[in-house]
Amino acid sequence: MWGDVSEFDIFSLVGHLTKLEGKMARIRFPANESLYLCETMADDDTFVALYRDVDPLGEFCIGPSCERGWYPDGMTAPLPAHINRGPWQDLSSFGIALVESETALIEQNPTIPTAGPPHLHSANIYVSPEDPTTIVSITDWQSIVVSPLYLQARFPKLLPIDEGYVLGLTDLPKLPENYDEMDAGDKEQADEKFLQAKLAKAYEISSGADNVRALEALRIPSLLRELFVRCGKVSEEGIMPLRACIIQQFTEYRNYHTVHELARKWLCTDFEGCYSPLVDFELAQKSNTVLLEEFVKRSSEYGMTPAQVRDIWPFRERVEGVSYRTR
Repeated sequence: MWGDVSEFDIFSLVGHLTKLEGKMARIRFPANESLYLCETMADDDTFVALYRDVDPLGEFCIGPSCERGWYPDGMTAPLPAHINRGPWQDLSSFGIALVESETALIEQNPTIPTAGPPHLHSANIYVSPEDPTTIVSITDWQSIVVSPLYLQARFPKLLPIDEGYVLGLTDLPKLPENYDEMDAGDKEQADEKFLQAKLAKAYEISSGADNVRALEALRIPSLLRELFVRCGKVSEEGIMPLRACIIQQFTEYRNYHTVHELARKWLCTDFEGCYSPLVDFELAQKSNTVLLEEFVKRSSEYGMTPAQVRDIWPFRERVEGVSYRTR
């Protein structure tokens, strides 16, 4: 019904979706990976029981991963027994298991296959025929996994966003400046793109009200998520995507520290922003504000947006009114 409902109903549906996601995100799990009935676990299976406030009857647990990547096709031998398929109780264990798994796959089959086209799945959200804003069912749960939130949080596939989409209210969706000069076909494309951007922004704002932890996870640099994703696909995609991800992470890391080092140098202070009582403190505060604005203007030189420079500025709190500490 997605293509037949009104724009108002679509916005309402987005709001209901974030409420549902918020309920799910508030469930606390003791470990990461697949959900099982406890009675299905064999004696030699590793699993972690759910918390009793979530599962009062003690029926469910988190066990080994059911994801296909941990049971690849075409292997000459199964993955070594020491490789941990889960459950994982921390991010480090998950990352180490990914590395060990991909290493074993490459050792058994050193020829990296060419990645085929991505497998896309339609949205599995069912709504009421009488009220298309009411979600009555969501299907296709067989591949559901419990994972760290920042690896899971993303915009739904039915709400695609452009690569340059900016979180927050500083860059609201708008039509192109030359919209009135476009022909009918270009206007139709611009209208569709404008609607998609508005829906994405509505999803973001609604998540802030119903699922704030997921919104905070979306703000974590995507490279951190990509590092885990690419690490787990080396046997399929080759090393280049992972290498590119690491290079980009290093570039952002270097730019981050360049900004911090220059700020400390030009403000003649240390990492904590400490000043001697002999220094004109008000002048130092003004210099901090002026310097920040100069870095904002030149943000592109450091591979960042103005908003990113403000976010990483080492003495941002001081600019907004929190006092410096002094020796």
